[in-house]
Amino acid sequence: SGESKGILIVNLFAESLFHIVSESRASIGGQTVLVSNEGFYLYHPNKKQNWNLLLAARDIDNLYHDYPTEIASQIVSGRSGTILNGVDEIISFAPLFYDQNQQDNFYVIFQAVPKKILFASVKHFKILFGFFVSLVLIVSIGLGALAAHHFTAPIKQLIQGSRRIGQGDFAHRLSIRTNDEIEELAAHFNQMACAIAEREAEIQRHKDRLDAILSNMGEGVAVINQDCEIEFMNRTMLELFGNRKGEKCYRAFLNAEVPCQICALNELRRGKGILKQAEVRVRERYFETIASPLRNPDGTIAVIEIRRDVTATKKLEEQIRSHAEELERKVEERTRELKIAHRQLVQSEKLAAIGRLAAGIAHEMNNPICIIASRIDYMMLKARRRKLPQDIAADLQVIHRHAH
Repeated sequence: SGESKGILIVNLFAESLFHIVSESRASIGGQTVLVSNEGFYLYHPNKKQNWNLLLAARDIDNLYHDYPTEIASQIVSGRSGTILNGVDEIISFAPLFYDQNQQDNFYVIFQAVPKKILFASVKHFKILFGFFVSLVLIVSIGLGALAAHHFTAPIKQLIQGSRRIGQGDFAHRLSIRTNDEIEELAAHFNQMACAIAEREAEIQRHKDRLDAILSNMGEGVAVINQDCEIEFMNRTMLELFGNRKGEKCYRAFLNAEVPCQICALNELRRGKGILKQAEVRVRERYFETIASPLRNPDGTIAVIEIRRDVTATKKLEEQIRSHAEELERKVEERTRELKIAHRQLVQSEKLAAIGRLAAGIAHEMNNPICIIASRIDYMMLKARRRKLPQDIAADLQVIHRHAH
């Protein structure tokens, strides 16, 4: 008929069960709680420990009062699970006496352990692990510093030695005693430095010899790059033009502002060999230039110019030319004088010849004339004695006068 006939009381001694469960969880802390499907606490170690007061349910003794609704609903959902997020606890829960046919009448037991308690050992382990890690790091850093000093100090010496060698201090040597590969490397470095020093000394000797040759040359020598800029001048060139390094060659040598019409650099680029230019007058001086190509390691073409000062030769040629002209003028003048003298001499010789001829003729005529004159003298003497006629005496007188 559906009427109650009696009450069946079953004592499951749940409190003893909860006590056993609580004691088993005491080592890790937390609390074991029994709630109804509506969330009321049936057993709570802090709130409700008397099993006999199950019916005295209060709102503050409800799961929804202590936990967020989402968390509380998940706990009393009738499923087992674990909640890790949303609260400061880790909650593991499971339903008791759950019947699929009567889903509104079951209990839930859950264990809630605060995260700070649960992770305390982890935190302690982290602290301890951090301490050991820090200790290991400190020891490692110390050992690393010692090892780094052991390795970096010789390496720094090698770097400094390389810099000093690069700066030209070829007498620098390394003193490294590490009994390892670095010491062997230092020994090879010292051998290399010795070889470089010997090679540099040999190069310096050749350079000094070349400088001496260039400096003692009577001709000026200059090296001109592909931009027509002067890169080198020997002593003679410096004495002739001054220090004009870095200037354009046409401005330094020819006092011009534009490149030469026939540039030796362009001619040599076209494949021509040695070029020789005639005398060029620069500032009252004369120069003869010989240009030769110089191929640089990068493939560019430079020019070696040899300029010979021919001013003295030019002046000597001008003096010789002037003396020749003067001599020619004097020769012409003397020739003219000689021609005149020759003409005079010829005339004199002609006159002398005429004189000699006249003298010969006179001599040839004087002989008979003398005889005639002597005979006339005798005839005049006789005429005076014989008293010849006056006219005969006058004729004899005329003949006598002309005979003498």
